[in-house]
Amino acid sequence: MSPSKQHSVKSTTSDPSAVVTSADTSLVVVQQTDTELVMHSRRSPGWILGLVFLTVGSFWILDIRSTRLTCRRVEPTRANCELAEFKLFGQLKVKTTTLKALQEATIESKIEPGHSESGPYEVYRINLSTPQGIENLTPYFISNRAKAIAIANNINHFLKTPQQPSLIVAGKDSESLVGGIFGLLATLSFCALTIVGYSRVICTFNKGTGQAAIIHKGGFGKNAPPFEFLIGDIKNIVIEQYDNEHFFRISFQLKNGQRKPPFAQYYGYGLARKQQSVKIIESFLGLNVNGNE
Repeated sequence: MSPSKQHSVKSTTSDPSAVVTSADTSLVVVQQTDTELVMHSRRSPGWILGLVFLTVGSFWILDIRSTRLTCRRVEPTRANCELAEFKLFGQLKVKTTTLKALQEATIESKIEPGHSESGPYEVYRINLSTPQGIENLTPYFISNRAKAIAIANNINHFLKTPQQPSLIVAGKDSESLVGGIFGLLATLSFCALTIVGYSRVICTFNKGTGQAAIIHKGGFGKNAPPFEFLIGDIKNIVIEQYDNEHFFRISFQLKNGQRKPPFAQYYGYGLARKQQSVKIIESFLGLNVNGNE
């Protein structure tokens, strides 16, 4: 038997407040006796995903490298330099390279493919020439051409100016750092919104009192007022579909014409689990509901 024959799926496109979530918004049984059924919504994995991104983003930011070129003139036309590489915001030295008789700073460029909207673009890196070979001032490329030219000119001016005894040039991956900080802030915001805005639903059915209730438990214990109704007032249980897509929600249709979805405006994936949830409720309440209005 196909899923649509087990319980009809009603397409809904006119709800302007509808929100689609990637979480599975099905109900699972947490307690069941002869007279009482308690079901909870499945926990959203969003906060776990947020923590993963937060952890990876933190390690990535802490691993962003910076360099510092320190040069001292040993002869009017000759300078020895030390190229040091740091991480942890410049607090931990991880590599040191000695450059004897630095000759020239040149600019290396390459074309990056870019996004489909912006197209390809050019990026730049400063190379340091010595009799032993070429070293990169920084291991990364930057998109700011004027900045690259200014750094190279500063180094070359020092090499051509005997009166200047020393030079210190810092190479910082500021673009990656700024992007990483914004990414980390976005991840923190995502985690906060997931915790604060996440609403866990509790549905209870008590045949002893004839009462049913839907309770929304929000983030940090903020609960919405419960929606209570009589079990005898349930006319139908419908699985609603959002705009003919693969997102659904369970809705109780009451005899007075009200329709109460237990997840308010939220639709989620997991049609088979929702059909199973409806079957459990119908079986417990002894309803003979086929999903047709």
